[in-house]
Amino acid sequence: MMRPFPLGLSLALPLLLAAGCRPQGPAKPGEPVSDQGPAASQAGERPRDANGIPIDAPVGPEARAQIAELMEAFRPIDPTLTSDHFDRQIFEQREIFQRLAQGGPEIGHAALHAYTGAKDEPYLVRRALLWVGGKASPKEAEPLLATLVDQYGITIEDRTEALLVLAEVAPDKYFEIVRPYLERRERLKKTMPDDEFLVEGWVNASIAKGVSPVPMLADVATNLLMMPNSRYRAAKRMREFPNEIVGQRALETCLIESTGDNYLRIMAAQSLVKLLPRETACTLFEETLAREASVQMAHFLTNMIQENCR
Repeated sequence: MMRPFPLGLSLALPLLLAAGCRPQGPAKPGEPVSDQGPAASQAGERPRDANGIPIDAPVGPEARAQIAELMEAFRPIDPTLTSDHFDRQIFEQREIFQRLAQGGPEIGHAALHAYTGAKDEPYLVRRALLWVGGKASPKEAEPLLATLVDQYGITIEDRTEALLVLAEVAPDKYFEIVRPYLERRERLKKTMPDDEFLVEGWVNASIAKGVSPVPMLADVATNLLMMPNSRYRAAKRMREFPNEIVGQRALETCLIESTGDNYLRIMAAQSLVKLLPRETACTLFEETLAREASVQMAHFLTNMIQENCR
């Protein structure tokens, strides 16, 4: 699921400019958006309207006006205003996002085109354009989102947001791109969004696809090469999926892990107490406590036993 608004992102494609792409003719309705990005001063750049949508894009005046409204809603307001102004802005942002995300292909197409010209817009505007584009026109958004996720040179904020949008609107493509990173058994040699966002997206993509994320979560939680935050996220999210033996075994492994990462062990214990029968969980905690060398962890296990077993 999408994180609550207010939020935003930028589908500017400097990578295409760097690759030396030549000016394109007008995009056809239903054709994936792949404009050359927002550097309007670049020679050969397609002329754009005030909101970054190419003049020759097949986007009608009503869709352009609605995207202009979206962008204005997500631009910052005067920080000296009273809190009621900010409350109204948040309400407006949520209302317009929810409306346009269901606005259909032309709205999505307009948002994606606007994103390609939004390099200088605030992050919240860029993010809003990506989410509206992805939700309203997922097929057109997929190639652009996939390019952003895997392309060095785009801001990491945009790449991370594109990752999360892609997970919801094109889960198969998300699995294809992200699987090698989550299953890696060597140090990461390429800049990517943080592992914890890859994990979060994997859960969201799995839910969208109707499959279990637990096998991958179990692998991440027990993989010492993954960033610690991703292992914490995996251990925590597994508690949401009961009756998955592979997840329970992975959490038990994390609980007795000897690397000294007590936070991971705490996350594992808190998930296990929700997934296992009480008697089984209590026996596991007592056996672990009997061998525990960490004072901090021993204190935590003692509290867990007192709260859940006696």
